[in-house]
Amino acid sequence: VPDMRSVFFQGALGDINPERTFGGVDTVQDHGRMLAERSRQAMEAVAYASDAKLSFAQVTCEMPLDNEDARREATEFLFQGKVRKHHEWLAAGGFMREWAHEVLGLLATHPPDKLCCEIHAIRVGEAAVLGLPGEIYRLIGQEIRKRSPFKHTWVVGFANGVVGYVADSRDYEDETYASHLAPKIYGFMPFK
Repeated sequence: VPDMRSVFFQGALGDINPERTFGGVDTVQDHGRMLAERSRQAMEAVAYASDAKLSFAQVTCEMPLDNEDARREATEFLFQGKVRKHHEWLAAGGFMREWAHEVLGLLATHPPDKLCCEIHAIRVGEAAVLGLPGEIYRLIGQEIRKRSPFKHTWVVGFANGVVGYVADSRDYEDETYASHLAPKIYGFMPFK
């Protein structure tokens, strides 16, 4: 397509890793070439219209934080040496001790129990692009698309900031990397 311009959006795939994720530069280049070819094919199939409606919306969202879980985990680590599942390597490297001290100091200031973030939407004709500030899990993206009134809906992650992973309830029950370890690396309390 002559004079074609494209934009890459990180979709709702926080819980997906492509094949050969850790294959070095050659793997990254293979993935890039594959993505470019699929993008070219998709652009060739796009029907263009000059009369499409264009509109924008923005809302503030409050993500509930589990400050008490963080307090309990930090206290149990410092005073009992208890390490949460999947956190052994963080404890061995000293990160958990630093995190626990930092979290307890922050909690002593009575921080908010919600993290405010912005969500943006753009409508172009019968299509919508929803920008969310995090690494959105696939099932959440699918649910958003299912409930959308638009013929085409794209869920875009890492839009207007990052709040870490936005995982499904199963991850919180299983205490996975996304629900309990990643918030420490991002510098947030875990979500409820």
